[in-house]
Amino acid sequence: HAHQLRHARAMQMLRDGEIDAMLITMSHESVDGQPKADLAIRPLYTETLSVIAPQGHPLAGQRSVAWHALTDERWILPPAPSCVNSTILNAFLAQGLAPPAPWVLSSPPQTNVSLVAAGLGISAVPTPFAGAVQGLGAVDLLRVAPQARLPPVSLVHRAAAAEDRNIQALVQALDAVLPRAERRH
Repeated sequence: HAHQLRHARAMQMLRDGEIDAMLITMSHESVDGQPKADLAIRPLYTETLSVIAPQGHPLAGQRSVAWHALTDERWILPPAPSCVNSTILNAFLAQGLAPPAPWVLSSPPQTNVSLVAAGLGISAVPTPFAGAVQGLGAVDLLRVAPQARLPPVSLVHRAAAAEDRNIQALVQALDAVLPRAERRH
């Protein structure tokens, strides 16, 4: 079965056997702070985040944008504890900067892109998504350095189910559709 669930609820459903596997963005070290000996976690690939701004934003034409230049911007971000929110927070902290408080909290990336395109602020979305929406002419990409990297997208299942034919079929399917170049850990 395919479900879209909150992380903690999904993790409990996995442990209880209500679902067989999950594809989630998560740190390999962090599984809701719970022991993970009962789980098999297979990182599949990582993505970077791109910062998007309304077309014509003053920083859009710059060769490189430092994080400190973004502290006074109006940020449109998913609410915590989302991976995008925590990755942006950590990017500011890694530069020794206090992260700005989001101006708008909004979860769906498509909505965030629309809010950015309407000139309401800047946001961050996975780079492949950012490239697609930039191609539509709605937003500009800011070349922020260093680029923020999301935790890996991982396949998680109960360790005891590793030999299950459905889990093995899922692993084979993922291996077939994920190009080797995307598998950066």
